[in-house]
Amino acid sequence: MGKLAFEPTLDQMYQDVQTLDIALLSLEMHHLKTLETLEYRAKHKDPFDRVIISQAMAENLSIISADSKFSDYPVPLVW
Repeated sequence: MGKLAFEPTLDQMYQDVQTLDIALLSLEMHHLKTLETLEYRAKHKDPFDRVIISQAMAENLSIISADSKFSDYPVPLVW
């Protein structure tokens, strides 16, 4: 689809994450249980974004995104 390009490379991003002491959020069963409760919205069909939304809801986190479709869900948005 041409939507995803990694610059810098995945290896460089991995090194940066380690250097900056950023924690990566793994997909856990309680995230999937939250995902299962999400109302399906015709505006937002992207399954990966729905997983991000469910993780944010389950962990009480904010989402950093300019994607206006996230505002259809009960998660704090930053941007």
